[in-house]
Amino acid sequence: MALLEKLTDEELEFCECLQNPISAGECIFSDFDNLGVMGDEDDVLAHYRNSQLAMVSYEYLIDYDESLSEKENFNLLQGAGDIYNLGSRKYGKTLITLISDILLSIVHLGGWETIFTFVPF
Repeated sequence: MALLEKLTDEELEFCECLQNPISAGECIFSDFDNLGVMGDEDDVLAHYRNSQLAMVSYEYLIDYDESLSEKENFNLLQGAGDIYNLGSRKYGKTLITLISDILLSIVHLGGWETIFTFVPF
């Protein structure tokens, strides 16, 4: 029977980073312009621009509160997850709001159905 190794402090800190949507996106991807490419060992983390931080969803950090009604719990999730994302071209709207958020939601919101809509102006 093989012995299980304990997590090092560095590995534990990395696992804790995956619970934060900002650091999770930066740790999982190395280049937001090309999500399928891993960077060199010197540059392995992607970085959100300051203008993109408001676009990141924090929905999965909201826990169900037994003392609140279903509607109040839904309103908490809706407040954390809904976003009206307006901006110019090359701002990162699609990348952050759709692509990055979808991939992170798959990990953190197991069993949830997700709906995306597009309304052209």
